[in-house]
Amino acid sequence: MGLGRVGLPTAVLFGRAGLDVVGVDVSDAVRARIECREVGSEPGLRNALSVVLHGGLRVAARPVAARAYLISVPTPLHANRQADLSQLQHAVATVASVAPRGALVAIQSTVPVGTTDEVAATLRARDPTLRVAHCPERVLPGDALREMVHNDRLVGGVDEDSTAAAVALWRSVAEGELLSCDARTAELTKLVENASRDVQLALANSVAHLAEQHGLDPARVRELANRHPRVSLLHPGPGVGGHCIPVDPWFLMTQGVQGTELFRAAREVNTAVVHRVERRIREEAGAGRAIAILGLAYKPDVDDERNAPALQLARRLSVDLDVVVTDPFVRVPPDLREVSLDEAMTRDLVVLAVAHEVYRAHGPPSGRDWMDLCGGWP
Repeated sequence: MGLGRVGLPTAVLFGRAGLDVVGVDVSDAVRARIECREVGSEPGLRNALSVVLHGGLRVAARPVAARAYLISVPTPLHANRQADLSQLQHAVATVASVAPRGALVAIQSTVPVGTTDEVAATLRARDPTLRVAHCPERVLPGDALREMVHNDRLVGGVDEDSTAAAVALWRSVAEGELLSCDARTAELTKLVENASRDVQLALANSVAHLAEQHGLDPARVRELANRHPRVSLLHPGPGVGGHCIPVDPWFLMTQGVQGTELFRAAREVNTAVVHRVERRIREEAGAGRAIAILGLAYKPDVDDERNAPALQLARRLSVDLDVVVTDPFVRVPPDLREVSLDEAMTRDLVVLAVAHEVYRAHGPPSGRDWMDLCGGWP
């Protein structure tokens, strides 16, 4: 249920394992792209899809009677930063209308603590034999197929029977350890994993800001600090993007529980980085100078621009400055002006915002001012 960046690789893996898989997505456009093998830049996904499509995997607009249902629909934020579970609720209602007795319903989508129990109550009001679990993904875009197979996976059922059913299903494709727990523990652990990364990035960005205010080289401070045997500062950047890290900590902070102050502070730090970087670029560019932004994705060598700081930065600067952009993976939106990499390198100020391999290999422009926001150019 849901054939996006998690759902489609999941469907392909189970189809490749010899199971009969129906990949369901309500979007006509998504299904059409899959039928045409237009699946973006995820390594290995197009070839793997071509092997199983119309064999072990078929694509449909609605689910059918099945032994198991894996729900991988988006759970974004409302404007008030509460979790928007409308797509999950729709998927659950659709599954409930066709699920046979004893079927497993496993939620891969990231959700607030307690959501799986609520889903189970809804489903079991119609059929008390249904088994329900939370099996959150641990996927790195750009390495999704390998990580789904080899990473350890949380499997949290609403009861022991549900956990056992989910473990048995995932054993058909997973080589990593399947870590059994209850659903609420799986939900909280998944959220903590992403909040932890957010906190680590906030520390890296704070250290870089401190170094700059003291007139010091942030990269040198980080290098020396990491020579300590128990210190491992991450590389700072222009902000924190992607679907998970900027979103999931809010699932913890908006449930009215205590102990989330650190997560809130990290979100504030990382959100402010884009604005600070924008000021630096404006000061460096001055008046009347042409600027190029290299990269719009949220991380290197992927076509995912969700919550990408580079994209936010390009749009903010383009309001009143002469800005062009380039990215070999992301389809540039119509409100930005796209140019080739060669042309971008001729601008007065070249800003490396995403360390795509093509930019790292090219190196900084010769005879032009440049800024490296992500550590791609030594």
